Amino acid sequence: MPDTLEVIKEAIALGQYRRARKILRIVLDISPTAELWYLASTICETPAQEMGCLKAALKLDRQHFKARERYVELKRTQNEAMMPPLMALVDDLPIAEFASSPPPIPDIFAYKREQQARLRRRWNYLGCGGSILLSLSSAYFVLTVMGSPIPAQIRQFLSGDAPAIPEGEINFGRPTPKPGDGAVSQLPVDGTPAPAGAPTLENYAAEATAGGFIVQPQKTQSLASSQPVNDVLDPGFSHEYLMEARRGDELLVAVQFFSPTAANVAGNVAILDPDGYNAGGQCQRDSIMADGSGAAFICKVNKPGVWRLQLFGRSGESTGVYIVSYQRT
Repeated sequence: MPDTLEVIKEAIALGQYRRARKILRIVLDISPTAELWYLASTICETPAQEMGCLKAALKLDRQHFKARERYVELKRTQNEAMMPPLMALVDDLPIAEFASSPPPIPDIFAYKREQQARLRRRWNYLGCGGSILLSLSSAYFVLTVMGSPIPAQIRQFLSGDAPAIPEGEINFGRPTPKPGDGAVSQLPVDGTPAPAGAPTLENYAAEATAGGFIVQPQKTQSLASSQPVNDVLDPGFSHEYLMEARRGDELLVAVQFFSPTAANVAGNVAILDPDGYNAGGQCQRDSIMADGSGAAFICKVNKPGVWRLQLFGRSGESTGVYIVSYQRT
């Protein structure tokens, strides 16, 4: 391209031979022409190098006047025979494919511009991909907060963990034997072997929960007093939080869901005492908000140890993002 040729000529005119050689080395490797080889001959350091460049120029263009003239002059200077007729000079050399119509000189600046354009396109692709991922992440977060089942289905698909959602009444903890039940007097006390033939606690539990199911948490976490924790509860999953308590303490426990589909949280949460029994009978239950999206408990601790808060995720009642906290007074 003329731009590159002019740059080379300007460098030679200014005596910047090193710069001109660097540019010529690049363009001669890509697409050599007679004019380029002639320009190279004008900045050679030895006559032998100059002669080689002139021969290369005449090999590509038999009619290049300046190259031929300088070639004859060099031969005369070296006391060699006059240059033979032009046809005899080049007959033994391969004829260039484009001798009659030399290929254009490549524009190295245009090549750089093309490289920069490719780089910009690559960054544009990355930017578009990042925007799509950000949009998907935002949509995922909004759907999670809204209590949509879609995020839960995505998580279950990726993890391969999709528990079947049981039907029937929810039972939290070990069933508590009631006075007057015929089997209660025969149930073994903790640490005491059961008499031969006596009903076991497991059998009693099976009878007490007939038609329902006992919640089995898939996730357990310790909860520190006055330090709220947030999480996401999916349909069919259960979370459990452990709380240390001393005899005589009063536990204040609160659970609040933020999805608009959470409408019956109180029916899907429970407090268990250190023995694993549902402590609903000794806890005062209340609602945080009138829409049923939360629940609160005030429990008098009659037995020291680890108390538990269990939450069960049921679609349309208690799923989505929630926050839980407790205080011990």
